[in-house]
Amino acid sequence: MIKRISLLSATSITLLIPNAHSNDSDFITYDWLATCGIETAYTDHIAHFRKLFNTMHVRGFLECGCGFSTKYFMDHSEKVISIEFITTDTNDQWLKKCIDLYKDFPHWTPLAYQASPCFEKAASYQCATHQDYALIDSSYLVELDTFFKTHIASSALQGHPIDVAFVDAGIYLRGDMVKLLLGNKVPVVIAHDTYEDTSKEVDKGLYGWFKVKTPPDYVKIQIPWGVQTTFWIHDSLPHVAMAMYHYCAQVASHKEAHPGDYSYEPLTALADE
Repeated sequence: MIKRISLLSATSITLLIPNAHSNDSDFITYDWLATCGIETAYTDHIAHFRKLFNTMHVRGFLECGCGFSTKYFMDHSEKVISIEFITTDTNDQWLKKCIDLYKDFPHWTPLAYQASPCFEKAASYQCATHQDYALIDSSYLVELDTFFKTHIASSALQGHPIDVAFVDAGIYLRGDMVKLLLGNKVPVVIAHDTYEDTSKEVDKGLYGWFKVKTPPDYVKIQIPWGVQTTFWIHDSLPHVAMAMYHYCAQVASHKEAHPGDYSYEPLTALADE
């Protein structure tokens, strides 16, 4: 799993780009992303977003961890803010690649989050122990929450309140991110790679999903497809929750009726219903 995070965006996916130039994102279509999802799991969430975008209008979209899906999010949102987390173990090359790909999109704001020493310790501790570093030092949460609050408020002031947040960052503090975004009352919070909730013991706690307690004014919907994607939807959006519940049930039924079938066309049809 660790190798999947570090290599997919830079290597595996890049190999699938058909005659692409670094300043041309036209190759990033829904079909291309869905195909990548089958081959790598990197974008196996894309059909779920198709269903979401068919259900609601998104004024502001905040993502933790930019990538090829960012293009799809920009195609379906008024404004997209992408946060890439920079630590001593990573560099900004991936962010620079994304900036080059999407430089012609004025409604996209890329941000680099420079990790503090405490943040880096928390990420390493999470990876090594699958436990909560906030019990030792919670200052990294205060820093991250302040960062979220600043950009959520700024986007709202610009007329693009954050309606959806997506957590798929290349670091292990994903549970913390979801927890903070729910605390900031983002109406729809989504996380990728949530299969650890139901996986073998060695993987449990890898991303810290155990830190996320669903607030009483949210519903949690975990879609059993690929490495799994989980939605938390606020009570103020009952039509969205109902649509995603129905879609999730259909995906589960399809998976049961057609074991081993990971083609994306059936999910696309369900997303378009």
